[in-house]
Amino acid sequence: MYYANKKINQNWSLMMLIIFALIVGVSNESVPNSTQERIDASNIPSAKNWEIYSDSQGQFKLSYPNDFVAVERKQHELNKFTPPPQFAIIFMNNMMASSQFARIEPADLEIKAYRLSTQQTLNEWLESTGFAHGESGSKIRHFQTKHFHGLEVCNSTMAAPGCSVYVINANFIFQLTPASQSGQAMMESLELSN
Repeated sequence: MYYANKKINQNWSLMMLIIFALIVGVSNESVPNSTQERIDASNIPSAKNWEIYSDSQGQFKLSYPNDFVAVERKQHELNKFTPPPQFAIIFMNNMMASSQFARIEPADLEIKAYRLSTQQTLNEWLESTGFAHGESGSKIRHFQTKHFHGLEVCNSTMAAPGCSVYVINANFIFQLTPASQSGQAMMESLELSN
């Protein structure tokens, strides 16, 4: 009897380990580890059919697929973040945005804008807000596109996405968090106003 119970427990543990490995493997394939990873253009709709989004603050514009939605977050949602952003916009596939998982699924691209009230460098601001600090294991590296440059911060986290790009423009710091290849392509199209 003891042997049968031990065998059942071993089989159960093995089955749980396999299920966990499959879940982690699938989630790791769907979310890039770094925004610097190259985009597979065959998986992204032609950018020539994309819409142009300009934010209401006049700080930036970007291209996004015409089957995506752009949603500005409400003030009560922004107040849940520390520090609270001045404004935030999410871009999400329309099918996912209208599903029951819309509130829990990460957006293809999320842009948060924080007001910069002092003369801090980007590194100083990241450190002071807790978005990045060396002892936490954050990996920080330079990030550049055709239109802007900033810092990419990747944190060790079980939740995806784990990387964001931070950019200073005028009195704002933008946090760009892509969670898909389309999100990366949208981020690459971002143009900041002067």
